[in-house]
Amino acid sequence: MDNGLCFVCGQENEQGMKVVFETDPAGEARADLVVSPAYQGYTQVTHGGIVATLLDEAMAKACLAAGLDAFTAEISVKFLKPLPVGSRVRVEGKICTQRHRLITTKAFLYVDREPFAAADAKFFVR
Repeated sequence: MDNGLCFVCGQENEQGMKVVFETDPAGEARADLVVSPAYQGYTQVTHGGIVATLLDEAMAKACLAAGLDAFTAEISVKFLKPLPVGSRVRVEGKICTQRHRLITTKAFLYVDREPFAAADAKFFVR
């Protein structure tokens, strides 16, 4: 499904984040990374779009880990605290429910086990 050019995880994307996820067939995904200053929005704060992108990718990887070829249909992000650039973060995503072709998911972004952002999303199986 990925040709190596995904902005978040693609290892062939020169401008990408090159995040490596660990996955579990039960429908879970996680990754640890340091947020580059290149992804700054406000001074010394990670752009909210990058935070949302990381959360979305964790949920998508959770779907893929469960063998589900799915795409994001709807996402809601809660920004709990500004994320300083250079932060070492953990992003986690998991499948909550699956009903026919609709999957509900959750994701969290942590710094030192403290939540900085959370998301809920719906995915459709292709």
